[in-house]
Order: sequence, then structure tokens, then C-alpha cells
Amino acid sequence: MNKFIYKHKITHSVTNLLLASIESNLNFYGKVDLVLKSEKDWFLCLFKFSKSSFEAKYMYEAILEKKLIENNSNIKICKVFVFNPLNDIIIREYNL
Repeated sequence: MNKFIYKHKITHSVTNLLLASIESNLNFYGKVDLVLKSEKDWFLCLFKFSKSSFEAKYMYEAILEKKLIENNSNIKICKVFVFNPLNDIIIREYNL
């Protein structure tokens, strides 16, 4: 995580957000693990602790969490990262 912070020059962090998305066709609540801000970009970080890889599940969770953040603020997420220390893939990056 420290390498990630220094590599992307993170300046701010927000953790454990509980947000609601209220749209005409899809209403849901969600918890966002971590949102990081660099000088000009925002990053969404998800933490998963499963020994099995659920790539499709992680991707769809990332899409929903990104939607939660962008619908409730002026923040536009640049990239999404999935941290999973129990799996072979420690960091998975999605450009959504």
C-alpha cells in the first residue's frame, strides 16, 4: 500500500463511506472502502480477502461503487484498484 501511495502521489484519503444511489430505475446502498486523491485524479480502492478469485464479481462491485461516488459528489473516479493479499493478484486495476 505504501508503494501505491508514493507511486500515485496521494494527497487525501476518505474511508468507510456509506452512500445511497437513488435513481428512477436502480436504488441501492453501498459501502465504499477507500477513495484516494492525487494531485489531479481520484482512485477507488476495494479490499477483498477471499482465497478464490472472483474477477467478475469484483469488477461489478467496482462499477456499482464508482456509480455511488460519482452520483453523490462531483468526484470522477479515474481508476479502480482491488487489493487482495490472500490471492496471487495483489492489485487488480480496472479502467471503468
